[in-house]
Amino acid sequence: MVKGLKEQLDGMLIFAGLFAGVNSAFLALTLPLLSADPSDDISALLAQNKRHLDSNGNGEELQHPHRLPASLSGVLASP
Repeated sequence: MVKGLKEQLDGMLIFAGLFAGVNSAFLALTLPLLSADPSDDISALLAQNKRHLDSNGNGEELQHPHRLPASLSGVLASP
């Protein structure tokens, strides 16, 4: 009885190992194709936030009195 159960368990473990290996290979090849590019999402959200912040609720752009002069903004933006 014990010998039969051991053989059955060996067969199930071999099947589980092969199944996991095939699944891992399949997922490794297809997962990059299925996931969205996070940089696209972040860029879209940042653009939406900028449009929202630049508008005053009725689609008109706000005037920003606190904007830096071009000479200073280039200095601050450089690494």
